[in-house]
Amino acid sequence: MVSNYLKIHPLLFSIPIMLIIVAFALMLYYTYTRSLRLHKHLKTHFLSSLEEERKSISREMHDTISVFSISMKNNIQQHEDIKSYEKAAWLEQIIAFEKNIQDINELLYPIELKHGSLFSALDRLCLILQKSGKTVMIINKCSNINIPNQSIIHIYRILQESIVNIFKHTENLRISLSLFEENNELYAIISYHSEEKINTNRYDKNRRGQHILEERLTLINGSRSMSWEEGIVFEKFKFAYS
Repeated sequence: MVSNYLKIHPLLFSIPIMLIIVAFALMLYYTYTRSLRLHKHLKTHFLSSLEEERKSISREMHDTISVFSISMKNNIQQHEDIKSYEKAAWLEQIIAFEKNIQDINELLYPIELKHGSLFSALDRLCLILQKSGKTVMIINKCSNINIPNQSIIHIYRILQESIVNIFKHTENLRISLSLFEENNELYAIISYHSEEKINTNRYDKNRRGQHILEERLTLINGSRSMSWEEGIVFEKFKFAYS
């Protein structure tokens, strides 16, 4: 009987060690998942604060410029020493200035985003860029697509940053944006001309704009890739917004 006990005893001794190992592994897993949740929460809070800051700046700029322009118009109209054709020229310049400020406000925080319309916000972006000689041809194959409002903001900012960067860092004056839906995922493909074969890993994630873009992609389970085919660059985005 004693010999039987001695044979079983090592197994019984190993059970507490196994339980300790399992408990330690579970603790590590819990710590890791909690860290991921905290990191996602911090990213969400940061980007939400960024949007609120954009909205606040846009609102303050609109209110301040409105008061300034109204005052200027009144002063010009009431000034007796300014000739009528000079008044008209001054008023034309003020109106042009107001329109430029309105375009800047739209870039800061498009009014369409408040209503959750991604496609109208993109259309408005294209109209603003067109004023500076840049053309974005949109091919939209989406219909009755239901995207959560928070995802709409991230998708718009990702596409806005990418489109503006192309015009900023290349000599292209015309690009194409194709939008389509597949398996409850939104796809966006930006294409533009490039004679030289580009590096498909050229994204500089250390730049602030690119870093924020990557943060937005992770929040909506998005991804992006780049390819070059016969003089055309294709930047492909996939947004799993559901």
